[in-house]
Amino acid sequence: IVVWDEEGFQGRRHEFTAECPSVLELGFETVRSLKVLSGAWVGFEHAGFQGQQYVLERGEYPCWDAWSGNTAYPADRLTSFRPVACAVSSATASSQWGLGTDYPRVQILVSLLHAL
Repeated sequence: IVVWDEEGFQGRRHEFTAECPSVLELGFETVRSLKVLSGAWVGFEHAGFQGQQYVLERGEYPCWDAWSGNTAYPADRLTSFRPVACAVSSATASSQWGLGTDYPRVQILVSLLHAL
């Protein structure tokens, strides 16, 4: 995932390949636009994976309403991120989830992945 501190993919940018508990630690005040290059990520309104959560699929999000949509509580910024991960071992036929049902907003995504 690549993030920018201004809308329209402007300003400072940073690329993540692993979770980021706080963009504040990188000197960003917030993330205002982003591109998901592969996989799915969850973006959180506040640091420490707190606040509104948004499942971000592969694509471009030039401004906050691109990820917020018509939700009842739109967030005009994202401050922490983590990838949605699933590892399936054919030897043991078991699954390990990087993100699971302890995050209510992604329970539907997890249910869909279990159905695969």
